[in-house]
Amino acid sequence: MNLEYCLSTYLMKTLFSFLLILWLAFKIVSTFSLSCGSCSLVYAQQVSSKHEVPSRPQSNISFYGDPDTSLEKAKELVKAGNYKEALSIISPFISQKMRYPAIYSDYLVILIWVGRIDEATRLFKALPKSFPKRPYLLRNMAKAYYDKKEFLKAASLYQDVIKQTPFDEEAQKGLVLSLMRVGNLERAFTVVEGFLERTPNSLPLLLTKAELLIRQGKYLEALAFYRLLVVKSRTEAEQIYKARDDLIASLTTDGEKDILQDLRNSVQGGNKKAILDYILALILTRNYNDAIKVFESVNFKPYHYSDHLLCWVAWSYFKSGKIEKARNNYQKVLSRNPGYARASIGTAYCFSVKGQREKAIEILDKLQFAGPYGLEVRFARAFVCEQAKLFWSAVQEYDGILDAQPENTIARKLRLLALSDMGASSFSLEEAYRELPSDHEVHHKILEDMAVDRIRWDEPKEALNILFPLVRGGKSQRSKIDYIVALIKSKRMKEAVDAYEKLVRDGISPPPWLLEELAGAYLYLEMPQKALLFYDEALKARPKSFDGRMNKFYTLQELREWDKASTLLNDIDKETPPFQALPPSKEMRDPLQPNWPKLEVAVARGWFLLCQDRLREGQDFFWDLHERAPANIDFRNGLAHAYLWRGWPRKALTEFEIIDTHKPEGFYQYQPGKIMTLNQLDFKEQAREEAKNHLLLHPKDKEAQRTVRELKVEDMQELSTDVAVSKEHGGTQDVSVKVTLSQPLSLYTRLYGFLSWRETKDDDHLSGFHRAGLGIDHIFNRFLDLRQQFSVNYEGGGDFGSLTGVNFQPDDYLSFNFLYDYFTTDIPMRARVFDIEADKLRLGMTYRESEWRSYRLSISRHIFSDGNDRDQALLGYEQGLYVKKDWMMRLFLDLFTSRNSRDDAPYFNPESDWSLSATYMIQHTAWRIYTRTFVQRLLLALGNYKQSGFSNNVTCAIRYEQNHEFSDTQALLWGINLSRNIYDGDPVNSFNLYLNYRWRF
Repeated sequence: MNLEYCLSTYLMKTLFSFLLILWLAFKIVSTFSLSCGSCSLVYAQQVSSKHEVPSRPQSNISFYGDPDTSLEKAKELVKAGNYKEALSIISPFISQKMRYPAIYSDYLVILIWVGRIDEATRLFKALPKSFPKRPYLLRNMAKAYYDKKEFLKAASLYQDVIKQTPFDEEAQKGLVLSLMRVGNLERAFTVVEGFLERTPNSLPLLLTKAELLIRQGKYLEALAFYRLLVVKSRTEAEQIYKARDDLIASLTTDGEKDILQDLRNSVQGGNKKAILDYILALILTRNYNDAIKVFESVNFKPYHYSDHLLCWVAWSYFKSGKIEKARNNYQKVLSRNPGYARASIGTAYCFSVKGQREKAIEILDKLQFAGPYGLEVRFARAFVCEQAKLFWSAVQEYDGILDAQPENTIARKLRLLALSDMGASSFSLEEAYRELPSDHEVHHKILEDMAVDRIRWDEPKEALNILFPLVRGGKSQRSKIDYIVALIKSKRMKEAVDAYEKLVRDGISPPPWLLEELAGAYLYLEMPQKALLFYDEALKARPKSFDGRMNKFYTLQELREWDKASTLLNDIDKETPPFQALPPSKEMRDPLQPNWPKLEVAVARGWFLLCQDRLREGQDFFWDLHERAPANIDFRNGLAHAYLWRGWPRKALTEFEIIDTHKPEGFYQYQPGKIMTLNQLDFKEQAREEAKNHLLLHPKDKEAQRTVRELKVEDMQELSTDVAVSKEHGGTQDVSVKVTLSQPLSLYTRLYGFLSWRETKDDDHLSGFHRAGLGIDHIFNRFLDLRQQFSVNYEGGGDFGSLTGVNFQPDDYLSFNFLYDYFTTDIPMRARVFDIEADKLRLGMTYRESEWRSYRLSISRHIFSDGNDRDQALLGYEQGLYVKKDWMMRLFLDLFTSRNSRDDAPYFNPESDWSLSATYMIQHTAWRIYTRTFVQRLLLALGNYKQSGFSNNVTCAIRYEQNHEFSDTQALLWGINLSRNIYDGDPVNSFNLYLNYRWRF
């Protein structure tokens, strides 16, 4: 019984001990699993596919109540990239960090992975000394401090890792890099050499040693070391190349200068191997043109260049805009190594720039699983999309890169820039401030995009506000260029030109499109010759630019270079199809759509005719377009201006009022024409009110400014001086001078005064008029205006005179005039010499079809002081013959007859006579630019004269005159006339010189 009891007792104790041992073993294994699980998080982070996902709702956390299950679930989430949810699951256990040290360590590491570095380091500092700090935790914390640029702390933690795991290559590399960053290069070199003694084939350490050589300025030694590494580790050649290239590309400006100088000296010393390194260094420091020069100057065989370097040479050609040469070099690589992915990727870049997106994508589709080049393939696909303006597709490519590599800063930057290019610049800037708070370069680029968007939205003032701080910083060339464009769009042309000239002084070459904008600025500043030079320069780079060529045409038109302008417009018209093919879609079945630039060419052609004074042709052209598209406002506007300039303001006003009713929003180009039409029809208050409002709405618009100026000049005071000298063969001569000063009293009334001096003499007689007068011109309405003038002899106060003139114009074609002058000075010279005075009565009628043809009839009577009455009648016809470019030809036919009541007058006074004459006029516009004009005319007359009692005789005359408009306020007209007249059957030659100078002030 005792034996059985003892045996049972022994068995129970043994079983209890066995169970206790099992429980202890389970706890040990569980603790080890937590630690290993945490190490697994490192691997999970490397293969994760998502950066951040929303945390699981707190209510679900209790499902993973025990630490083991929670940790296992966290590991799965980390592998899936769901860091935030992993944090949520293990967060209930972090309050007991000493009970669950492995979980707490994982929590700190995940904080680092999600970018909450400051929080992680703060919690790490607060850990008690007794907390077990395993290597994986120390390694990640060291990397966190390294990223925070606390390199001494990072080095200390890396040393702690190495104490626990002496052969941890990542910790070794981190220690060396940390020592380098604090400037302790000698110790770093000693440390890395010590590590290499134990693991001489460790590629990370070998690459770290090479980087140390670079940091020490031992560039030639470092490059030779890289070459040695490639020979030893050919399978890792691309990794070695990338490490070397990234390091050289990250050098400071001084470092770039030093490495290039060392390589240049080595090359000059005869080191042929250094030539290849020199080419590479030039490329990696972005001296592409210099690299190309060196590459093309050496006579190396193709096998001297590695595939890697030849691809870099091709990239230099690509970045220099020599796309075909770039593609040829990529093809050389592919011809000897068809599977070399970098060359295929480079070829895709070339195709995309050439607009061959499909070919580029086809190449990249074949490379999407190209091992280590998968990332470069996605970057290339994004570039192809950006070149095709498919920015959203590019954003999706960058999203794919970030799914695989959430820490990829380059992809994050390019994604934000693509969003900005897409037009979402405000959103992109907000994201950049949040995701890349210290990357001011990206902020500036997005701000520049925002400014461009504002310019595109016709908000240049807002663009200037954005760009001004960037320009003031003085770093961004693009900001300076865009600032000039914003100034131009704001019509601040003088400032834009000044900013451009400063740009040139700073050694910055403006792009061709900026030259086009600047040309427009010079044209606005009324410097068309300089504008033309800029357009020519811009078109050298972009010879097919539609806007550049059209604006050059407008400049040539302004300069009256008609032949060049016509040739250019014809070329543009031929090369601009009326329709363009767009890719078919469900919404748009017909891929043929109107090519709207063709419309601009058509409208420009109509205005080109009007500017040459080919008004009838211009009217017919616009009428034809108007019949095809009656609702088009541009056509109706051209037609209205044609009516106005042809002398039909009433007809023009009808068209302008239709435009006023139906004009689309933003169309205001018709307003100056309408305003001048209203003014011509004597709606002067309305014209000025509309001109004022138009200028308020468009203060920088050149036509609005000119319209207001023209009306202002019309309302100025005017001083006019007339001088005439006439002399006939036989001794009769006449000299007259008249000075007139006029002052507007209102928009419809103008007061004027004059002084007139006239002297006529022959061999035996001398007489003259010395008149002073005061008069008023008054416009009643569009139909009727009146002139009333009173004058006296200013020497004695006698010889009172009164002149009354009335003009009546019921429509655009017909006008009547009446004049009665109680004391006229309009007396034939041979009668005037005998002190003859006269009253004058005249009735006239004119029918003016257009500027091309008109008819006139005038009947007058002179009642001379010697009892003679002279009745005259004139029937005239005017016909246009030719108008083109700067030339105009016209024909005047005149039938004149007169009858005198007295047959014994001492002066030439035929009983009756008549004449028929034809006058041919040729006019040449030497220049007409803005307010300056020079026009000259030659008139040749030939006729038949018949006096009662005498036979028919031939009369002729030749006249030459010049019209100079020096500005909109000063003008000079002068002419000379030679004629052959007949008096009582005797021919008499005469000479006449006349001059008129007008000044408004």
